[in-house]
Amino acid sequence: MRNINKKCVVQNAENKKDVILKKAKDEEKSSMFGITVEQLVSTYDFSHEKYESTLAEDIISLCQEKGIYTDGIFQQKTCVLRNNYWNLKSNKFHIPKKDILFAICIGLKLNIEKTVQLLAKGGYSFTYNSEFEQKNSLPSFDRLIHDCICMRIYDIDEINQFLIDNGYKERLGSRTLI
Repeated sequence: MRNINKKCVVQNAENKKDVILKKAKDEEKSSMFGITVEQLVSTYDFSHEKYESTLAEDIISLCQEKGIYTDGIFQQKTCVLRNNYWNLKSNKFHIPKKDILFAICIGLKLNIEKTVQLLAKGGYSFTYNSEFEQKNSLPSFDRLIHDCICMRIYDIDEINQFLIDNGYKERLGSRTLI
């Protein structure tokens, strides 16, 4: 067996990366599927989603449109920690957790369409669990956030109180962080 490195260009939803697959790795069988890594990579279509900018770049751009140029102002508007702004500025491939992304969208007062676009770019979506909702007689967390954005409720403390009233923990940051 030759130990030759083989280069493949793999494009995911946000960036192009060169991935080096070693010959030994190519011949390793996946325990789950019984095919080689090379076969697995070659069969996946990475080109179905192409973005011109990353999620972090879009968020920073939206922040600048709204006049948010510092981590302090970002924290005041979104009620999330300052290091989230720094992570977005310093790493264009950074993807925040879903609840942080919700807080950012609400803090930036984005409409539902723009929120859905940003969620999709981060690999998220609004998820509704009808079975959970029927069983517990509660709307799902995502449904509550969706409804608040649709009703243009952008006060995070008000949304957090709404979440607590519906049996959820406070999850979108708080003005007490400031």
